[in-house]
Amino acid sequence: MTIDKIRLYRYQIALNRPLRISSRTLTDRTGLVLVLEDHRGFTGMGEIAPLPGLHAESLHDCVNQIKSLNDNHFFSRLYDVGLLDGWTGESASLNIFPGLEFGMQSAMLQIKAGQNNKTVRSLLSDNSCDQIPVNALITGEEDNRDWSESGYRTFKIKTGRLDKKDELRWILDIARQLPAGARLRFDANCRWDMETALEFCHALEGLPVEYLEEPLMDHRQLQSLAEKVNIPVALDEHLPLYIKEDIPDWIGGLVIKPTIIPVMSRLRSFRKRGIPIVLSDTFQTGLGISMLAELAGALGQVDLAMGFDTLNWLAEDILLNPPVIENGQLALPDKALNFNDLDQALLKEIKL
Repeated sequence: MTIDKIRLYRYQIALNRPLRISSRTLTDRTGLVLVLEDHRGFTGMGEIAPLPGLHAESLHDCVNQIKSLNDNHFFSRLYDVGLLDGWTGESASLNIFPGLEFGMQSAMLQIKAGQNNKTVRSLLSDNSCDQIPVNALITGEEDNRDWSESGYRTFKIKTGRLDKKDELRWILDIARQLPAGARLRFDANCRWDMETALEFCHALEGLPVEYLEEPLMDHRQLQSLAEKVNIPVALDEHLPLYIKEDIPDWIGGLVIKPTIIPVMSRLRSFRKRGIPIVLSDTFQTGLGISMLAELAGALGQVDLAMGFDTLNWLAEDILLNPPVIENGQLALPDKALNFNDLDQALLKEIKL
């Protein structure tokens, strides 16, 4: 595959409520759309949207790296990428930013899907699914949605932000409002010590907890915690410490943000191991989430909810017909996206 044309656009869209990430509060979302076109006219798009306070690279860094890659004719020399394979050859040594790598892989997979008249998920798997369950994301007491009538069946609750007693009271109050059969996930974002984690696990006994995500500040104690409690322990922030080797048996789930950890090439091997894989978004627009949903569809975990509720934070979208979460489900389109699916009025071209 040779790339004949490359275009780059910037967008800035509003959020429908302030977003607190680390010490920052965001009221809008900015990012890039990379558009690649091959020698036969097939087009692919990728979103590149580093999140301030989460990604190490900035939007400015990504623009400069794209210009550098283009100046060195990197895009015109891209070879065909295999099914979920990472970049090979020279690109592996270029230290491409993870968010940019996700955008490039997204565009290349869309091109290949178009060449084969398929969706990305059907390109990657013969047993893909067309509907993805999504977990509701509850970040604080100010989130007062009516969960009993929301249609969601899996709920991810951010913890470690309040006084322990107040937080447990808040959690138990939420649990009482949830519909029958609901499942809970808790994400402490590495905020707890061992004593606090054990206290919470004890308090959560009897609740339908699917897993506890990144509970401890000290990753060296994670295995000990997993062996002491009956709740599976899932990795997110500490995943890079383990993915270069075989995933230990005590790990009960992987929460993967492909825009931060470029592990597309290992998703299938994780799936074959039977490890639950939850793909999670980093507050991208519908374009980036659509690609994540295609990857989730290819994995075929029909009963495992994905972390795409960030979609509900957007006041607008760069897609004319963005994905919609209805009754806790995200339905996937029956054809691949193309440039005409974008709201071009929201895009400003960056000259390369």
